[in-house]
Amino acid sequence: MNSDWRSGALETKGSNVFFSQFLMDLFLSDIENLNNV
Repeated sequence: MNSDWRSGALETKGSNVFFSQFLMDLFLSDIENLNNV
């Protein structure tokens, strides 16, 4: 039970990091687009 919870937490944390990295990339590319206009 404990190991299941830990692996689940790790998976969630990993996907959250991936998601925030994805958002940051979108955000930065949006800024670059604004600067180009």
